Amino acid sequence: MKPASMFFIPNVLPIVLGSLLICTSGVFSAEVGIVRSQAYARRGEPIHLGEAAAQPRLAEAKPRAQPWIPSPGPLPQGLGWRPGKTERLSTETLTSRRPVATSHSSGGPSLADLKPSPLPTIQFPSIEDDGTSATPDTAGAVGPYHVMTVANTEVRVQDREGAVLASLTLDGFFSNFGSDIFTYDPRCVFDAGAGRWILTAAANPNLPDAAIVVAVSASNDPLGDWFRYYVDVDSFDEAYADSPTLGFNKNWIVVQANLFHQVTGTFIESEVFAFDKVNWYEGADSPYSRFHLNAAEHGGSQIPAITLDSVLETLYLVKSWNGNFVDPQTRIAQGLLRIYELKGSIGAEELVAGAFVSTVQESTQPVFTWADSAPTSADLGKQAGTTNRVQLGDSRMQSVMYRGQTLWCSQTVLLPTAKATRSGVVWWEVFPDGQLFQRHLVDDPQSLWSYAYPSLAVNDHYDVLVGYNGFGASSYPTALYRFYPNDGVYNNPLGEQIIRSGEGSYFELYAGQNRWGDWSATCIDPLNDGVFWTLQEYALAPTPQDAGRWALAWAAVTPPYDLQVSSRASTNRLVVGQEVTWTLSLSNRLLSFAYNVTLTNPIPAGLEILSASSSAGEVSIVGDLVYWDLLGVGVETNRLEIIGRATGDTLQVTNRAGVVARGQDSNPTNNVTQLAIPLFNGSPVFSPVVKATAAGSKLLLSWPVGYLGFVVETRKDLSSGKWEPYSGSPSPQGAVQSLELPTDQDYRYFRLRRAGP
Repeated sequence: MKPASMFFIPNVLPIVLGSLLICTSGVFSAEVGIVRSQAYARRGEPIHLGEAAAQPRLAEAKPRAQPWIPSPGPLPQGLGWRPGKTERLSTETLTSRRPVATSHSSGGPSLADLKPSPLPTIQFPSIEDDGTSATPDTAGAVGPYHVMTVANTEVRVQDREGAVLASLTLDGFFSNFGSDIFTYDPRCVFDAGAGRWILTAAANPNLPDAAIVVAVSASNDPLGDWFRYYVDVDSFDEAYADSPTLGFNKNWIVVQANLFHQVTGTFIESEVFAFDKVNWYEGADSPYSRFHLNAAEHGGSQIPAITLDSVLETLYLVKSWNGNFVDPQTRIAQGLLRIYELKGSIGAEELVAGAFVSTVQESTQPVFTWADSAPTSADLGKQAGTTNRVQLGDSRMQSVMYRGQTLWCSQTVLLPTAKATRSGVVWWEVFPDGQLFQRHLVDDPQSLWSYAYPSLAVNDHYDVLVGYNGFGASSYPTALYRFYPNDGVYNNPLGEQIIRSGEGSYFELYAGQNRWGDWSATCIDPLNDGVFWTLQEYALAPTPQDAGRWALAWAAVTPPYDLQVSSRASTNRLVVGQEVTWTLSLSNRLLSFAYNVTLTNPIPAGLEILSASSSAGEVSIVGDLVYWDLLGVGVETNRLEIIGRATGDTLQVTNRAGVVARGQDSNPTNNVTQLAIPLFNGSPVFSPVVKATAAGSKLLLSWPVGYLGFVVETRKDLSSGKWEPYSGSPSPQGAVQSLELPTDQDYRYFRLRRAGP
């Protein structure tokens, strides 16, 4: 069976950093307890996933045996906390942002005081439990044309509507490093700036060459070629890697892993690997830097950020440091995070332990704290129909993203601090210098519900989506998300939405715990920077053979919006041949963005289009339709200007336009606008086109219906006499006025003339 991640990696009590450790050889960084070395990875032959997945699934499915996984050692003791010294952001940067936010908390799945989060725009299932792993260790990402799900059991590629395109075991994906390779704890991200997929996992925990494995795609197509690398985690062949985490920026792919002794189970150190991203994307063989973080001084699980800044030279890592540190001087308890910085030139990097983030910065009292683990690592998550509870994990950081000069992080926290009986989900926005910007808590103080295993993403409007699991006595383990729109000051929560409700109780003992998790995945759509995707686990109904079954499901979530469109014309009446300008105004009544917006304007009857232009987006004319496409519409007003000329083919020119966008408009009643301008009896700009046609035994004289005030005249001879009014009355027939002409020889000539002197 796939080994599940070690749950509790010791957080370290904050310490005072002493004198710098300096080595003339340059292999030590300027930070106590962080040592740098360099090595080469073992490259494997490229794999073409589409071809490999066409082969049968591997037959050697691993049984649900329970191999021994050692527990970590005791929590190391520290000395006391002082703020780290790091370079602050500029004063301009800090003052341009909002003041420090107070925390927000919210309760169970049904919150009457909150509007619900938007429903998924796309939703489909992915990998299901096949009996070979107690936990999926949910990972995945979304590309421009594919969705990739990675679990302990399987690598699966689907299209963006959910159709399965390829499937291969995780071991099979890395089988070029040995047909009997054993891989676990996967992570997967999509680097939208480079159009590449990155996948990592731990490998061979009980062998001398225990490793992490890394694969990068050769293009944005995950069904194409992949370059794969095998990274030995311990030159002494005594340790194995657990819970590798994955991030990137413009320079590096960064993997962090916690190392445990293969025999004693002692937590040895945290290792951070910095791989040259450009070289690895080309499949090249280049050295990487490895940083060894002393366990007693730094603990584990420093999570590297997914960096959405294409020019940022520094890659940040964030660690949940201590959930309940009591300052020895003030006696104030506080929760602490710590930020690490990877910087320098490629091949000569340094990793620096930087600033602390403290909840003492908040205005709420008492200061927010949390427990880092449950008492005796007990299972706390309630579920319906059974007294068996679900393991909720520990408080290590789960996901980190850098965007807009700040770090956005999420984690599970165990509550209450003194003796945890439940878990909640916290997400943070912090500056790299340790300033806390905002913190939000999803929690049920009545302990009816627990929330755990969150992941987070931030879009280009700084809206936030957090996906996680919910556990309550009235339901089965459920996949959830919550949307936090950016209201211009802070992100405020909307109510929860369910991706998939649990279908049955869950009981899967692993090393004495009813295991679940250990993490989830949430990301931004590379085709649309405003749309979120989240991948979450939920419980399947048990079978007589398996009392604990899980499944994974994707949901795409579009932020709520309220588009409104209005129109005005440059005149309130027309004559034939007159030009008119239609101005359509489009905006969003909510403080958000509407994405993938299309306004459709059918060309009105009786109007000849001369030009169409807009203040933003693209305008095109296809057939008898004007299209106005915009990637996003915010509160600012966008304008489309259509200039046309009345042809006289109608008595009234009616312009009607409607707008749609991705997702569902919260108020579709203002998505259509219509404005009509009548023609009046003024002098036309140009003369009508007159036609005489045969209709059976009759002759018809016709001209555009919009030429008002015209009369038909006749005469017998053009050389003598004068024009006389013709007694017949024209009748409108669609777009023309028609008059039946006599066929006898008394009348030969007819004309259409505007009435008047």
